[in-house]
Amino acid sequence: MSMDKEDIRQLIAQSCLCLDEEDYDGFLQICSSDFTYFVKAFSPDLGMEMVWMDHDHPEFVDMCAMIPKHVRMSGSISRHVNVSLITEISDRNAKVTSKILLVHTGQEGTSTILATGKYVDQITVESNELRIKARNVSLETRKWNPGLHVPI
Repeated sequence: MSMDKEDIRQLIAQSCLCLDEEDYDGFLQICSSDFTYFVKAFSPDLGMEMVWMDHDHPEFVDMCAMIPKHVRMSGSISRHVNVSLITEISDRNAKVTSKILLVHTGQEGTSTILATGKYVDQITVESNELRIKARNVSLETRKWNPGLHVPI
């Protein structure tokens, strides 16, 4: 299978739809077996990056399994993604940079921006299918709501 930019865009969109629907099994099906997940934000106060999550595939699976056991924000989260740049394309690998916006809609129907930042995804071919090998999330947002225990 060769890398096609439209197929890559569809994979990123599918990943966000799975996360919006809290279909973590579906999300994991489009990830590689050695998937890694990393979340960071830069703190001007500290003058350095803060690492909020750094999980390999088994740790990410465990995190998703624990989500129903946590006290959660009510309502839903929508991920709005704009694939901005697809680079380093080879027959088996690509790097994708996307801008993201997370919107929270509460039970009363009011929507607010929860976070903004970007994904830098490493895409690979595994079992003749496109897969997300790594998702690195760089947030501009540094204030995080209590009760938010879902992947960005």
